[in-house]
Amino acid sequence: MVYTNQSVDGTWDSGATWNREHVWPQSLLGVSTSNSSRHEGADLHNLKPSDPGENSSRGNKYFDDFMSGSSYEPRDAVKGDVARILFYMVVMYDHLELVSRTPGTYQMAMFDVLLEWHADDPVDDSESNRNDVIDTYQNKSETVHRSSRTCRGSGERMMLTQICSSESSGVNVTMLAVVDGPRKKEYA
Repeated sequence: MVYTNQSVDGTWDSGATWNREHVWPQSLLGVSTSNSSRHEGADLHNLKPSDPGENSSRGNKYFDDFMSGSSYEPRDAVKGDVARILFYMVVMYDHLELVSRTPGTYQMAMFDVLLEWHADDPVDDSESNRNDVIDTYQNKSETVHRSSRTCRGSGERMMLTQICSSESSGVNVTMLAVVDGPRKKEYA
């Protein structure tokens, strides 16, 4: 399970043992989702198996470095995964935006924290494999495949992330350029 690291039988039991977590919450996507939906609410990259109780506790809270009535902090091992899922979502869906304040509909937060999580928790084999499996059903998440190239952009057209460092030691995030074909979003 994404937030608890539990392993359970993958047999569907109508959500008693596990259910689908929308990493970008449905209420902040502004859509209703059913099993036949084909939009951002049903995007496989945004869905993770979750413990029903933990999923309910998370609700539509935004991500941050602490837990509060409005924010949620996942376990360290998945923080980068969560960040890259949200980066992917803003590239794929023009109307979505990452912010560093309490989000409204079509927004998710905390952008500055997500950048840190991306840098601190690199792509692992499990995340890369998950992306490859999802790619057999829908578009490839360049967030996962390109994130290992961050800080090596130097003129290369990157599909999603270009995180620039002004210091050779440590990561100093100065810009994230989100590029998808003709679309581009920049966050400083």
